[in-house]
Amino acid sequence: MASRSVKNVIKESFWMAIDAIRENKLRSSLTLLGISIGVFSVIGVMTAIRTLESSVNSGLNVFATNTFVIQKYPEIEFGDRRGKYRNRKNITINQYKKLKSQAKIPLLISPGDGSWTRNVKYR
Repeated sequence: MASRSVKNVIKESFWMAIDAIRENKLRSSLTLLGISIGVFSVIGVMTAIRTLESSVNSGLNVFATNTFVIQKYPEIEFGDRRGKYRNRKNITINQYKKLKSQAKIPLLISPGDGSWTRNVKYR
């Protein structure tokens, strides 16, 4: 008997909701429109975030997660502080060879030299 009354209450509630929707068509359609816009906005923002994240990750995949650089100057500088690092000693080829022979984890170690102020010409 109790299951029939629960069933009847649910049935009655359903028909009351349908009647309310029929009586208030404008309010119902505006509510549905608002919910639809909200859902599509969330989906659009999440898609944009995932696309941006994927783009950043693919751009950073050039650098392995276990990559690090040893150099005289910092990779990123704020302000003109080159004088602070100018007096540091240059990294020598012997230091490179010693690091390469003593390093246990790295799979690849390579030396590099770069300068923004020098011109290199081929004869």
